[in-house]
Amino acid sequence: MRRWLLFAASALAGLMIWRIWQRWQHSPDPFGPGGGFPPAPFPGTPSPALSKTYEQPKERDRRTTQHRDARAEQAEADEQQEPALIERAVGEAAPPSPPAPAEPPPAPADDDDLILIEGVGPKISTILRAAGITSFAQLAEAEIGWLADVLRDAGIVTARPETWPMQARLAAQGDLAALRELQQRIVHGRLLS
Repeated sequence: MRRWLLFAASALAGLMIWRIWQRWQHSPDPFGPGGGFPPAPFPGTPSPALSKTYEQPKERDRRTTQHRDARAEQAEADEQQEPALIERAVGEAAPPSPPAPAEPPPAPADDDDLILIEGVGPKISTILRAAGITSFAQLAEAEIGWLADVLRDAGIVTARPETWPMQARLAAQGDLAALRELQQRIVHGRLLS
């Protein structure tokens, strides 16, 4: 007896869920102002929900066209106001800009592979070359503060250029053994004693 009751209850619940799903599928906007499901149509009559579904794209197109026209009018109004905005912006005093970093040392004719320096990879090498440092001699004479400014302006905040001039000085002299020994004492851009 329990099995039959359980079977009947689950069949009834399944039938109710199926019917709700059928109504929801044919509803034009189940969450709209109508508040849910349209009345169920009689068998063989066309559903009013289906006819509303076919009308919706026309309404949507009309609203989209109105929205597009409103945006075009707003853009035209903005173009007319643009000269006044520019004059007002030019008339206002701009805040003083930060001082530019000092000029890099003069460039010799030869280019060195700056990647030999510990902490300089391909990206930082490209940034340094764009700033005018193309050789070990230039990097050896560069100030650490200027190097930090160049890197910060390029968006590099994790690099530590404190040891780069020392390494570049050894590389410019051609003392690669001393350079390797120095690089073994450098950890995360800092020279260990």
